Amino acid sequence: MHCILATLVLVAACQAAVDVPAGVLTHQITCDETSIKFAGDQGNFPRYAGADLSLGACALGDDFSVNADFNACGLLKVVAGNKVSFSGALVSVAPTSVITRRKPINILVGCEYDRVDKKTASASVQPNLVPIVGDISQDGATIDLYLNLLNGDGDVVASGNNLAVEVGEEVTAVVGGTNLDALGLNAYATNCYATPSEDPNSAVRYDLIRDNCPDDATAAVAASGNGQSISFESFSFTSDVSATVYLHCDLQACEAGAGCGVCESNRKRRSIASFRKPMMSKFVTVRM
Repeated sequence: MHCILATLVLVAACQAAVDVPAGVLTHQITCDETSIKFAGDQGNFPRYAGADLSLGACALGDDFSVNADFNACGLLKVVAGNKVSFSGALVSVAPTSVITRRKPINILVGCEYDRVDKKTASASVQPNLVPIVGDISQDGATIDLYLNLLNGDGDVVASGNNLAVEVGEEVTAVVGGTNLDALGLNAYATNCYATPSEDPNSAVRYDLIRDNCPDDATAAVAASGNGQSISFESFSFTSDVSATVYLHCDLQACEAGAGCGVCESNRKRRSIASFRKPMMSKFVTVRM
């Protein structure tokens, strides 16, 4: 029936909690009249080095400790009577690679100093809520898109089989997907073209559908359930009239009513299409 030539692009739900790193306790935080002192250790920050973290603008040392002067490190200082309080964000460096397996660190550290008793009066550690990419989980039913060729009896051509047709005969293919109705989605073929080989990048190609619009005089697209029916007259390539014809299509699944799959003319259709975000995309090849 078809072979997949590209990776599926799925939409997943990201869920994560912003946690205070394990073992960071208030007794690790002290202060004086001018600074916060944080005495951490490797256990507080798995997979990080001290230099990967900073309190305000001041990096932690190799021993995960820092004496952060409020002025030099950009901390907030508030004086109220005999109490001086400081606060600042303890954060990890932003990842620069495509992925990271280190949990981002972003917590608020606070400390209050008593100028009469000349000692730390209280300390605090709390999450600093920011967007964090966390564990990926599936939300709802799974989606899979397909492109099936139909034979003269309207039956799906079995996977791996060719559809034997004479030049000039009508060919019908259907676009669909699993769980589309339950998810409120519709499937569309946004672009379809043919080549005389399995290589979708072949220098010889013939466009049938471009930007949701038929690009061949015999091509027709019609809604069919939550998918589409595509028809066109069969042909052979003049470079090799005996070559098998391969049909390649870009498929998309979009929310119903989102305006996907609409054929609009010239530049207007391209500008509108750029705002339509598919829930899933897939590149499929079938052979005729």
